[in-house]
Amino acid sequence: AERAAAREAERIAQEEEAARKSEELRRKVDAVNALVDRGAAAVASGNLRSALSNFDRAAEQLPADDPVFASQKYTEMAESLLEIARKSTDSTVRNEALSSALEYAGRAVQADAENAAARFARAGIYKELGDGGAALADLEEAVRLDGGNYVYVYELGKTYYEDRRYPEAENCFVRTVELNPSLETGYFNLGMTQKALGSYPDAVGSFQQAIALRPSYPRAYLEIGRILNRTGDFNGSIENYLQAVREDPGNVSALRELGAVYSAAGNFTEAERYFREAIALGASDAQTNYNMASVLLELGENSRALDYAKKAAEDGKSPVFLYTYGLAAERNGMKDVALTQYAAAIAADPKYVKPRINLGNIYLDAGRTDEALTQFTAAYGIEKDNLEVNNNLGKVYGLKGQYSQSVEHYARAVQLSPADAGIRMNLASAYVSAGLPEKARDCYLEVLQENAEYWDASFELGKIYVTLGDRAAAKSALQNLLDKNPGYPAADEVRALLMTL
Repeated sequence: AERAAAREAERIAQEEEAARKSEELRRKVDAVNALVDRGAAAVASGNLRSALSNFDRAAEQLPADDPVFASQKYTEMAESLLEIARKSTDSTVRNEALSSALEYAGRAVQADAENAAARFARAGIYKELGDGGAALADLEEAVRLDGGNYVYVYELGKTYYEDRRYPEAENCFVRTVELNPSLETGYFNLGMTQKALGSYPDAVGSFQQAIALRPSYPRAYLEIGRILNRTGDFNGSIENYLQAVREDPGNVSALRELGAVYSAAGNFTEAERYFREAIALGASDAQTNYNMASVLLELGENSRALDYAKKAAEDGKSPVFLYTYGLAAERNGMKDVALTQYAAAIAADPKYVKPRINLGNIYLDAGRTDEALTQFTAAYGIEKDNLEVNNNLGKVYGLKGQYSQSVEHYARAVQLSPADAGIRMNLASAYVSAGLPEKARDCYLEVLQENAEYWDASFELGKIYVTLGDRAAAKSALQNLLDKNPGYPAADEVRALLMTL
């Protein structure tokens, strides 16, 4: 009986001790929770001092025999301090908050190495501290520990994307939308990754999934527009850019890029409209000013183009911008400015042919044939198959009396553009100057074969027949010209020539 009583007394004592310990643990847990809550409230009000004080007191009272609970609370403290660091504009507050957050996150991981939330919180802290390698390691561990948490998988995907590890990023975003099919940003980031991988159809499909979840998603429309523009679907590209602008009328990137697509498609009126809107909304960069100048030049609005071209050229770096300013200046009669800008464009890029052509033409118009030849010859050395360069070389060599070289370059120009009757007429004229009337005759006949109403070719053909001594053919060609076009401007000359036959 005494033994039974002793056992009962021991049992009661153990139960009382267990109850006491349980109550003590409950009080500690309640106290810790209260302190952590107070710290979180202090964070919400931006009071770092109060937050740290409450968190330090909570840490001191954490029960030593419950590491899982301790890890959870350390994680909550770290998350709160990370929040205040992200919001603070005071570098001192930010640095102190991050330092303390990192300490608590480290304690959380030490207390429970299987706590995925602790790893995730520490990854965020490392990211804020600029330690991408440590952040990635913790994110990977968080996903390993809790692969069903779409937030962890999503953030890991974003980190892989930032590191240009696109295949791994794609896998993460695919898993993200499997875990949370209603996350539109998951589809959007999947699309961005597929775009980076060159999987354009898949990327468009992912962006469309994002739009299906959030119909007002200008960034998704913008990205589809970019892809379709790159793949040559201009109509589809324009449609998506327009939708991006409808959803976000102040989206300067969309306006600017829409203008560029319209410009590439040859619709300069619409291009001008959207570049103008982009500039009105603050797009003052050199590229936009250059684009605006280019379309205005295409539209013949040279005086308006000049100001935009000048603004674009002020960066002093891009040869294209310098050239365009030169072109605008030339079209506004400012030859000195044009000469300066073309020379600057050539200095910026000696292999840039366009300014050499225009500079050469200015010299040619001024009778400075040697300087013109220098520019055209340099351009030819860069682009031997440039139509305009060869045509200009044919002209300048003709002016210098070097007819064999003139013929050579006009012939090359004809090869480059066989359907251009004007160039073939130039070649015929060069043959005449070079003393090759038979070659000239053949050229004129080729022109008339393509266009029987090219009246100048008929007149020149008649004159060549005279040179060749074929009076019958000359008379036939000239009389045919007068019969079919009695109002020909040089009709009197034609009649005078006929009178000699």
